[in-house]
Amino acid sequence: MPILIVMDIAALKHHRRNVDWSQIKVMLPGGLIGVALAALFLKQLPEYGLQILIGAISVGFVFLYVFKRSATEKKVGRFGASVWCGLGGFTSTAIHAGGGPVSIYLLPQKLSKLKLIGTIVWFFAIINFAKLGVYTWLGGLSIDNLVTAAVLAPLAPIGVKLGVILLHKVSQELIYKLCYLFLFISGSKLLFDGLSHM
Repeated sequence: MPILIVMDIAALKHHRRNVDWSQIKVMLPGGLIGVALAALFLKQLPEYGLQILIGAISVGFVFLYVFKRSATEKKVGRFGASVWCGLGGFTSTAIHAGGGPVSIYLLPQKLSKLKLIGTIVWFFAIINFAKLGVYTWLGGLSIDNLVTAAVLAPLAPIGVKLGVILLHKVSQELIYKLCYLFLFISGSKLLFDGLSHM
């Protein structure tokens, strides 16, 4: 978690203007409610169940995009944003896998590549700071975690900088294709991990 915070700070520096605030305003209430619900139920939920759920949804959404693209290009309103971003906040807190549900909401919005990535960065930066409070409250930040984070933290801004360089060099179309590809990869990994731990 502390490494994520370091990465968020570095990413916010690069994306301070690349954000669609109208989207953040719609996404954030559901996301924060998801974090709060995860804080209440975190210890009662089986991790593998969440992995299977989010993995199956993510992979299914990518298959829809490939074989029936029109079904994935329909924009959803505030209720849909609350559902997907709420699920994103919940699973981000529970299993550090909120990207799938948030992508399912945000990709059909067809933002420019900079606005897309910047909006994702800002949303998860706020969510991660909220999660920091949750993990502190639940006693999840041990000395060992903090020492490991301190050792690895200097690498975080380098990774963020490389991502920013690639973002400016790659076309809008390729960015969207990569987003769907990474959604498929992360969803498949979650699905595999969940099923293997049943």
